[in-house]
Order: sequence, then C-alpha cells, then structure tokens
Amino acid sequence: MVGGRICVTQPYPPVLAAVLQRRGGIPVAVREAVLDQLGNRSPVTLRERTERRWCAT
Repeated sequence: MVGGRICVTQPYPPVLAAVLQRRGGIPVAVREAVLDQLGNRSPVTLRERTERRWCAT
C-alpha cells in the first residue's frame, strides 16, 4: 500500500498496464483479486505468475 492506495499495476508487464490504463484503469475486480492472491503468495511470486500467464497468451 502506498499513500493509502494499493499499487496493483506495478507487477503487471508494461504492455498490459498500458492497455488497462487506456481502457479506463484497473477494474475493481482485478484489484480485489490481487489483494486476495497476496494473501496466498508473496508479491514477487504473484508478479512472476502474472508475467508467465501474460506471456503464455
């Protein structure tokens, strides 16, 4: 959490973050999913998983 806000775009690959920003930002459901996943994984592990899944598509 940074300044009372949750930074969820940091673990996303830059291309994915740019697309999400062009479409109105990060959806609330995505923010909630990230928070949920952070309860089960470290930020590093979550970032790696996100990058792996993004690159696989």
